[in-house]
Amino acid sequence: MSAEQIAASLAQQGFCITPDFVDNRTLTTLAAEAEQRWTQQEFRTARIGTGTHLHTAAAIRGDAILWLDHGALTAAQAVYAAQLEQLRQTLNGTLFLGAFDLELHFARYPAGAYYSKHLDRHAGTQARLVSCILYLNQGWQSGDGGELRIYTAGDDSASYADITPHGGTLVTFLSGDFYHEVLPARRPRLSITGWMRARNQHYLP
Repeated sequence: MSAEQIAASLAQQGFCITPDFVDNRTLTTLAAEAEQRWTQQEFRTARIGTGTHLHTAAAIRGDAILWLDHGALTAAQAVYAAQLEQLRQTLNGTLFLGAFDLELHFARYPAGAYYSKHLDRHAGTQARLVSCILYLNQGWQSGDGGELRIYTAGDDSASYADITPHGGTLVTFLSGDFYHEVLPARRPRLSITGWMRARNQHYLP
């Protein structure tokens, strides 16, 4: 699926599922890098909230994350970042989003972990415009769980789409429009999660 096709899907329904967004070599390398840095204990327990209100909440989310340094990307990370950069430029040109920045982190959910229903756009800010999730799980089966559940009608819990986190699949959606959650998995679940952000956006009073 091309960047233009992703843009068209976002314009039509607000989210898009793109299988095989990265090639198998890049996928395999990114997954290996994530696992290596997990083994090296570089991940930290994910938190909720913003600013001085950041705190861990195991009852809400159980993943661990590692932010990527854009000044020190590996070759595989740079390949993926370049693809997202092309997508960002296309979205700005076709949807007039005004996205000027990108933040990325590895996310690892141990077996049984989940992330309860939430919005990616924090209260009081317009910073996060488009959420981008690249799954790194190779050989993932439907019985492994860990689906991303996107609620397609606002906060209506009856309307949703479940997306299996197959390796190489990219999920994009408008950050301020879609509540979503991560369902429990039966094996460790890996991804690179990121956001296209507006320029100079700060938390509103």
